[in-house]
Amino acid sequence: MSSKVKYYTKWGVGTDSQGKKHYVTVVGKMTRDKVKVSLPEETFVVDENGKRRDAVLVVDYPQTVKNFTMARAICDPQDEFDEEYGVKLATRRIEEDKVIGTLSSSYVTMLNDDQCRGLVETEVEHICKNIDTYIG
Repeated sequence: MSSKVKYYTKWGVGTDSQGKKHYVTVVGKMTRDKVKVSLPEETFVVDENGKRRDAVLVVDYPQTVKNFTMARAICDPQDEFDEEYGVKLATRRIEEDKVIGTLSSSYVTMLNDDQCRGLVETEVEHICKNIDTYIG
């Protein structure tokens, strides 16, 4: 079914143990899809002889599912930082499934704009504070 897509971006600077600065770009991609969900429900039917028989009724209905996926790009300290290139690289990594991770929810209040922005910001902060872990 149809999909709605929205991107979130944030960048920051992490200084490694040797004093070199690394620019970190994180991109989050939110997709909102309608999927078909099948819900079984136990019931009964009465056959042609009037006898009650157990049965399962399966109802298909559309449900909105949100998926939020993030990827990162880290600029080498020898290169000049280019925010646009960092966003393109992290976005390409999402499309190539080289991601940090994906969250998914069908609950209406989950993965809203504020939460998605917060996830991207938190990831940038974490990488910047622990940059040596990510550049090794």
